[in-house]
Amino acid sequence: MCSVKWFCAAMLLVVLSLPAWAVQLTNVPSEIPVVITFRHPVTQAVTTERFVWQEERFTEKQRWPIYDIRRERATSWGMYRLLPTELNSDDPEGTVLVRDPTSTADNVVWQRGADRVRFRVGYFTIESPHDRQPDILDRSAGEAEDLGLDELLAEIDEAPTVEDADGREIILRSPIALPNGRLPMEFIDRIVIPYPRGWSGKITGRYLRYHQRWTGTGKVQPVRATFLGSDGNDDLVNGGFLPDGRIVAFGTIANPTALAPYRPVVLGRDPAVDAETTITVTRRRREREIELEQGAPVLWRFSSGLERVEKVVRLPVRTGTARMMSVADNGAITIVVRTRPNVEAFVASLSQKQIVAGAEDSDPQFGSLVMRFNQDLELQWAVMFEGRGVSVGERPDDSIVAWSGNQFWAISARGQVSDGPVLQHARRGNTATSWATDAIVQTGHNNSATGREPWKRPHWRHWNGAGELQMILYDWPGPLVGLDIYRQVSDALSYRGTFDPAGNYLLYATHDGGNVVAANVPYDLSRRHNKFGALSDLSAASVNKFTVLLRLNMETYDVMGATWIAGYHPILDYPTGGSIHDTAVLGDNRVAVAGVFSYGMIETQDTWYPSVFNRRNDPSIGHADVRGGSNLMILSEDLGKAIFASVIPNNGHMRLAAQGTRVLITARCGPTVNVYGDILEPITKDPIQQGHAGGATDGWIMLVETEGAH
Repeated sequence: MCSVKWFCAAMLLVVLSLPAWAVQLTNVPSEIPVVITFRHPVTQAVTTERFVWQEERFTEKQRWPIYDIRRERATSWGMYRLLPTELNSDDPEGTVLVRDPTSTADNVVWQRGADRVRFRVGYFTIESPHDRQPDILDRSAGEAEDLGLDELLAEIDEAPTVEDADGREIILRSPIALPNGRLPMEFIDRIVIPYPRGWSGKITGRYLRYHQRWTGTGKVQPVRATFLGSDGNDDLVNGGFLPDGRIVAFGTIANPTALAPYRPVVLGRDPAVDAETTITVTRRRREREIELEQGAPVLWRFSSGLERVEKVVRLPVRTGTARMMSVADNGAITIVVRTRPNVEAFVASLSQKQIVAGAEDSDPQFGSLVMRFNQDLELQWAVMFEGRGVSVGERPDDSIVAWSGNQFWAISARGQVSDGPVLQHARRGNTATSWATDAIVQTGHNNSATGREPWKRPHWRHWNGAGELQMILYDWPGPLVGLDIYRQVSDALSYRGTFDPAGNYLLYATHDGGNVVAANVPYDLSRRHNKFGALSDLSAASVNKFTVLLRLNMETYDVMGATWIAGYHPILDYPTGGSIHDTAVLGDNRVAVAGVFSYGMIETQDTWYPSVFNRRNDPSIGHADVRGGSNLMILSEDLGKAIFASVIPNNGHMRLAAQGTRVLITARCGPTVNVYGDILEPITKDPIQQGHAGGATDGWIMLVETEGAH
């Protein structure tokens, strides 16, 4: 139900009945005006979506507000952030949104310079940045507060009246205040946010300093990039390099007929066209009907420069979906498929197979199929884990270790399954294995008390290949960490990681603040490791999602290098969140990082998409916005220098692989990606597939060369 303030605004427009006029709404106490140009009012039903133009909280150092325009839905937000800076507008008035004259009531289009930002009809709201949200109406007096429209209302002989939601008449007296105003979008033609008085409108703080410092080299460049997909929702979950430099990738294709140009090898047989497309399953003692995916897992092999597809092998339709892939040093390829009902017939047709039974109450159809291929994409063997989700890791002797939770299996190079190591003192967590040393590391956390507040207590455990415990790190008691002399109690949201080729460990330690145990020597809470390099400053951080990337020496357990993964607000200068999806280590030990940032991403000056810093130095760049989203970083061996950093627009978790000086990126992408209001197109260069094939996402793969970038 609409509140009285909507009626107030609408009635003012009716009474004035001008074809176009300007109203200045001043957001007290900031006294920074927002100028809105209205058209004549139109009566129209209101949707549940709304637009919010919101002033962020002020800080003591800088009092300039940032305005957002947001689209709110039942479960999600889409945000278009507009900074009142000279970087976002060529208009000397400030940041200007103009309503496109082609707009309709159901499709309001706003124009900002050359940008077209499209919304559905909703509300425009100005909200206070402060905790107190004053009520617009003084219901006891039956009058509204000051709207600041003295000059306009002075022309009205008689104060208008409207009815509130309860049917009572409300008199709009002059002056009327609207510290929080909400007006139907279709009334508005133009919005201007002027620059604050006495402010240059330039980016500042650490956002500016890191952009100045991260010059880049111009030598990290895409070699080739292409979509791979069908008219459905497709993806690529992993990629890798064969010893001779050729490239392999693994994913799921929704419509396998799109593979026809590549003449795929089909393992097994597809189900009949008229086969059942749904199945009844039992989940938590209740039966329910689920729809079966119509796609198929696909293994691709490309030439070394990603110029062409050399071979495609796929599984039958409805066998399952791609989960992961690994490539051993000798070129053996292992894939893992999340299985679906058609897998039983497929596995039965295989000659070299083994089945590992699941728990009694598990559904054998919904498990994991582990398959090993040679470099020619010829199937060597398969192991079906019924009713289990399984991950795998390569071992130095070309065998595989597979695990589900804390249960491990060993799979020989010939596909024979035996019981794997039993980890001493294991706990629940994320597992990684080392190809170089046969080590196993498990990371996780448990809830603990510090004596003052709850805490998610991280733990890190190292075993040898036989399951013998070698070391425990970070597992300090909560009351100890909570003492005033330490106070490293930011919650551990996630501790994950992977091994580099030398057997050292890359740890991604994600916390909700800056006072983290990952800043300490892993085995000594009384000492900081003082190794932060590329991004080293997280001061003034509030609760968010920040990640520490550490390189640990697996012999001494000392920190070899570290950096924060975070961004910075370009004007208010507080740290913003960041996390890691994947890492890969190049031949000279530089580290490639696939990260994701909430807002205020730092990029090198040679970013592949012009940034606000680029536009600061080159006004000819038509538009560039402060942004977040997925990001590729190339860091020095000690994580002390950012060699390259750029936004990488995509719709899913990026996965990385590296060989020598080359990096391979796999992901899933739509034709365009909304990155904080910037509509960016994923890079394609000399593509195998011309354009996006359809559906929400295609698989996407990019080969990157980093030679000479240091």
